[in-house]
Formats: sequence, structure tokens, C-alpha cells
Amino acid sequence: MTAEAVSEIILESKDKSLELIASRFDFSDALTDAVRPNPRVLASFLSENFKDKDVIFVDCSPTESVFTTAAYHASDYVLIPVKPEFFATIGFPLLSESLTNFRRKNPAHEIEVAGVVINNAFYNGGNDGGPEKQRAMKEIRNECTKNGWHIFSKQMYHSRGYPKLMRGDYNHSGDAALFWTFAKEFFKHLGI
Repeated sequence: MTAEAVSEIILESKDKSLELIASRFDFSDALTDAVRPNPRVLASFLSENFKDKDVIFVDCSPTESVFTTAAYHASDYVLIPVKPEFFATIGFPLLSESLTNFRRKNPAHEIEVAGVVINNAFYNGGNDGGPEKQRAMKEIRNECTKNGWHIFSKQMYHSRGYPKLMRGDYNHSGDAALFWTFAKEFFKHLGI
């Protein structure tokens, strides 16, 4: 499998591009079908095929799994998207524990939290989330302060445009077009 076979450029400017490597079942098969699951298979694939990339995002579900461990092995940084709502704030503190466990088991692998991005924040009409968002944001800020994690000022909007872009439909990106406002802040924070 080559880099060209798995990635697609979805946004491009004169000096930067954003490529998408969509979730693939063959990656998960390589992780889970082995006699002993190999959490380093993704790291090996990325290092062999994407040496020229500055940033690669690996999207994981918000649960601890072999996929999370594979992403940790493939990463120097973790970007944490969190939705400001009750259920998300229950699991959010568990990420610190997950990273601590990974670092303890893999002391030679340095991994840091690049920051926290508030995701899908503008829901429930135009009232910016109301009292539930305010309570959740307080809990998110407290957890970030406790762990020394940066919170990005730009929030990610909910948009039906993201799935359209991932399918190659560039006719109407909706609020997904605002992704670059976050991306610019993210790149600046990392010094890219």
C-alpha cells in the first residue's frame, strides 16, 4: 500500500495543503488479526510513506483501545477535541490517565498534548449552547488547567460540510470552510 493510494488532498493553499487519510479497515485488520496485535503498525506505515508531511492527524474514537495505543505510537502530539456537554466531560479526564499509562509503558516515546479544541460548540440554536455548555466549559477549563493543556481560542463548528468534503463534494462546504481559522491557530501554536 502506498501513500498515494490512501490519501487525498482536501484543502490546498499556495504553501500548505491538508490531506485526508480516511479511516481504513485494513489498518484495523493489521492491528487486530495478528496473533498478538501490533500497536506499532500504524507508526511504521506513516514513517515509511509520509516522511515529507509536517502534520498527520489520526482520528480515534474517544475510548481506550488498541487503536488509541496505535495512534499514540504514531504520534508526537495529541490534539483533543471535546464537545462541551455532560457526557463528554465525564470521559475527558480519563485521557490524562490514558496518556500517563502509555508514557509509563513506553518511556522512550515522547508524546505531548498539543492542545484542546472545543468541538461542535455552537449547537442548540444561536445561544452558544446555553447553561449546559457553560457548565461543561468550566469543567473542561479546570481539567486543562490541572494538566497544563492549552485550549485553542478557535472552536470547531458543527457542519454537514465535513462529510461532503471527505466524499469529494466541494460544491458547498458550509461551516467546514471555517476549519482554516482553527488550522492557522493550530499551526502557529506548534510553530509550523
